[in-house]
Amino acid sequence: MSRKKIYFDYVISIVFSLIKPVGVLWMIQLAEHSLTPIILGVFLFSRRLSNSAAALVQLGTSQTLMKFVAENNNNASEKRSYVIFALLLFLIIFFIGIVFTYFMGNSLDSVFYPNTKVPESFSLWTVILLFSYVINFISIATLIAERRIFTFNLFQLFSNSGFLIIYFLIEKDFDLLSLMKFQALTIFALSILTLFYFLYETRKASWPNTKKWASVKKDFLHYGAPRGFISFLDMTFFFIGPWLLRNDMTQAGYLIIALSVIKLTQALVLPVGQLSGIIISHYSVVKNNEYLQIFIQVLFGIMLIASILVMPFISSWVELFLGVWLGENSTGPAVSVYLSILIWGIVPYAIYQILYSIIDMHWEKPWNFYILSVGILSFIILFAVLNGIIGSNLAVSISFVSALWIMGVMSTLIVLPFLKNMQKIGLWRLALVTLLLFFINHFFSQKAGIYPFIFSALISFATISLYLILNKSPYFQFIFQTLGLKR
Repeated sequence: MSRKKIYFDYVISIVFSLIKPVGVLWMIQLAEHSLTPIILGVFLFSRRLSNSAAALVQLGTSQTLMKFVAENNNNASEKRSYVIFALLLFLIIFFIGIVFTYFMGNSLDSVFYPNTKVPESFSLWTVILLFSYVINFISIATLIAERRIFTFNLFQLFSNSGFLIIYFLIEKDFDLLSLMKFQALTIFALSILTLFYFLYETRKASWPNTKKWASVKKDFLHYGAPRGFISFLDMTFFFIGPWLLRNDMTQAGYLIIALSVIKLTQALVLPVGQLSGIIISHYSVVKNNEYLQIFIQVLFGIMLIASILVMPFISSWVELFLGVWLGENSTGPAVSVYLSILIWGIVPYAIYQILYSIIDMHWEKPWNFYILSVGILSFIILFAVLNGIIGSNLAVSISFVSALWIMGVMSTLIVLPFLKNMQKIGLWRLALVTLLLFFINHFFSQKAGIYPFIFSALISFATISLYLILNKSPYFQFIFQTLGLKR
């Protein structure tokens, strides 16, 4: 692949990493204006439930396709074999899942949606949406492996929010079951059409023989399944809170909205993290520990400093953001109850996300699996302890943030041998500037109107700029020198 193509794909990914979160926020805004609080809660909960469960049910097919279709990109017969196997596996688990759901009947309602009356066959359509996400994962993995980055991003944009935005803009009478059917069928149809197009393109390739089937099956079992489970844990972490609150779907919905805002951190960091993983993989292969250490130090330091410096701005203006986004009705204040606590997990979550690909590529040991497992267990244990003391709503928020800090610290400890210069970062200067930014933003946030916000943003920007320019700490000198910047 040419350097020009790599650069173009990376720019496209960065652009879409900004567009896709806006799409999700717009979709939630339209849903909040169109649905009652409890229906909004059920709608958001069913999406999160189906998406999280799909990460487990897909059995690592997407991870397998991304590796082996990409490796055999010039071999139509090889890559076609992997996609066909994934489709056959999908058909098997789809049949088993639908039969199981049919015989379970309405008893699944009490498991998924206790204390909430949902339309008949709603749980069945929740499972159908689950399998729509499974085939969606397979389609997305195929597009990524084929290096169709623009198509993949556009595909994901419509799957996550685009179709629903169109639905909310056009439809006037909203029915929960119809909404569920619409999103399940549109995602399923788009995914199937994408895979059929791939099969049509590779139609001249030979059909795999018995020996090839055995090899493909082995790759799915040994490579994909373990990584699929790690992906499931990653998605489950953001679903534990809503699941614990599912007895009150209105509150579960408010929590999901707050978590969606925190998820924006992942959307912004992910392109950088993925590129970092590729670079780390290269340095690991050539055994260049000197450059590896420099790269991790620069990346970690920039992410740490940036996430800390934006916290005063985010924490002070979260109420204004919710008011503009969701309006000043009951939804904004209700979401604020959760978001005002959850935002304090942004720093460790940004660190965890930026180090995820680095750890995955450089270390053979499945450290990310251990980190996620400890994070999930700590979340559940803390919630069990706090629930009877401070109530479920507050307990779930504090447990989530605490688990993020545990995961962020664990990720940092793993790369600690590569962070030797971090002790020269100048923590007292960083702390002083952060406190000053807190004071500035808190002062202006008490004033009404848009002008205090603008003044606060301008002063904050000037303060951070001066901090970066005038900072003479050895670590900052190291960063500027590494990046080839003049001061």
